[in-house]
Amino acid sequence: MVQLWQRMRTQTEAYWEEGFHVTDEDTEALYASFLEKESPRSLDELAVQIVKRHCQAERTKLEKETARGQLYRPEAEYQVGQELVFSPLDYQVGRVVSIRPGKNPRYQPFQVIEVKLEGEEETREFAAQFAESHSLTVITVEAEAGESELEPEQIYQLYGGPIRRKVAYALGTDPELVHLDGQWFLRSLLPEVHVGYLNIAEAMIHVADRPLKASELLVEMDLPNEASKAAKSMALELALADDERFDELVVDGERAWFLYSLEPEAAVTVPWRLELAYPRQPEELLLGELLEFVREIGDEWDEPQDHVLPDKPSQSAAFLLGFPHWREGTLPLTGEIRAMLPQNAGDRFPFRLLVDDQPMGGWALMKERYACGLGSWYRDQEISVGSTLTVKRTDDPWTLEVGFERRPRRGEWIKEAAVVDGLLTFEMQRRAYTTRYDRTLVVHVEDVEPLDELARGLNEREAPLFEIMLDIVPELIKLSSNSVFHAKTLYAAVNLIRRSGAVPIFAELTRHACFDPVGAGNWAFDPDLKDVIYGTEEEMRDRPQSQQAELLRDIVVPV
Repeated sequence: MVQLWQRMRTQTEAYWEEGFHVTDEDTEALYASFLEKESPRSLDELAVQIVKRHCQAERTKLEKETARGQLYRPEAEYQVGQELVFSPLDYQVGRVVSIRPGKNPRYQPFQVIEVKLEGEEETREFAAQFAESHSLTVITVEAEAGESELEPEQIYQLYGGPIRRKVAYALGTDPELVHLDGQWFLRSLLPEVHVGYLNIAEAMIHVADRPLKASELLVEMDLPNEASKAAKSMALELALADDERFDELVVDGERAWFLYSLEPEAAVTVPWRLELAYPRQPEELLLGELLEFVREIGDEWDEPQDHVLPDKPSQSAAFLLGFPHWREGTLPLTGEIRAMLPQNAGDRFPFRLLVDDQPMGGWALMKERYACGLGSWYRDQEISVGSTLTVKRTDDPWTLEVGFERRPRRGEWIKEAAVVDGLLTFEMQRRAYTTRYDRTLVVHVEDVEPLDELARGLNEREAPLFEIMLDIVPELIKLSSNSVFHAKTLYAAVNLIRRSGAVPIFAELTRHACFDPVGAGNWAFDPDLKDVIYGTEEEMRDRPQSQQAELLRDIVVPV
């Protein structure tokens, strides 16, 4: 096949996609640059440096080889015996040994030159005096030397994808290089950080009782003066990351270090009581009244995963305390509350809780949607499940104030949960609280251990939500003179033994024919219909299987 070529391979996408690879000479040049400038550098910086090397190498070879002969161009005319330089063949030099007319009626007249390349036994043929191109020609389209050539930075901007992949692989497999947080450095230039320095770091964090940045820890460490500040910081942080005592966090947008031994367990491992058993599904259908109850309850897991936090945080927010958070001493991080916390602090970080004008240590786990640190305060203040609590911003973005509205202590009839013969039961007991609470959500638990044991068993066998509801509903109905239960009370009861948002529970109420809305949030139960499911919005609204005279027909809303 006659081949047509133009030049400067490093100016083309094909070179960086197919021909480029990181050579030993490239890595040696990187080593030298680290020795010259003793500071870590990013992958992008190192990749551009390698691109510059390849561009310069091709330019140097071009200048050297073109001094031996004319650069081959398909449109030019050549003579037998003439020496040519072929840029796409790594600037091989060849001598024209014969010339013949080209034969192809689809093109204007052209010539074919037979060329003997240095180091090859067989000759090759190339087009000459060729003014056109066709689909079988191999062409790399680039400009003449010195004519609008792309700078290395421009090349990297255009073809950075394959370059980054290949450079990242080469760096990652090189034992002489280390990296941290996107920065690469030569291992031999890092000062040694032995266990004595790590013991000093541990003691400093213990005394400070807060996460410390590498710059703060280095103040007390006499690492070799000949090492640069950046090298000392990277060496220390690599050593801290490799030591199981230290926990990497983000403070004020920067990496900081704390001790696992100083962190509450709930700051490291999600308490099993808070593990979501029944995630909300997309496009669930709820009756309109139930959707309003979802808003009133404000469960943090009823917000979709792609929930967008408000641009301007509220000054205060209220939440209803559910049993799982009451049990674990945690604070639900709704979207409104998450927006009050620093957004550059990472997924898990310590902050301060201000309660009764007293600061307390807290930890926020943003992805898990809870903060821990309020257990002793819940107990000391006798705060009940179902209580309304408030969260307020302070002048310090790392501090949130938590409180509640006090009211005179007075006795009222409250639902009390207990475990009898391995089953969850309810009865009414007179209790007195000093907090404002939602009467449909308040539940008293005198002995939590049997409840925990029951919940663990249900979690282990992953009991279905509908099964849990069928067990609980008859217990709630027996507390009512009208043989009904409130939807919000069912939500509170389910969460005594299995963690769920309100949406999955209310979706089960909406689709199952055995449950019927009868007004004011109350529902009736017909066990004979427990196997019947309404499949359309019309059926969910009209509930054609219902025997209830006071049936509430409500709109059906997707959530």
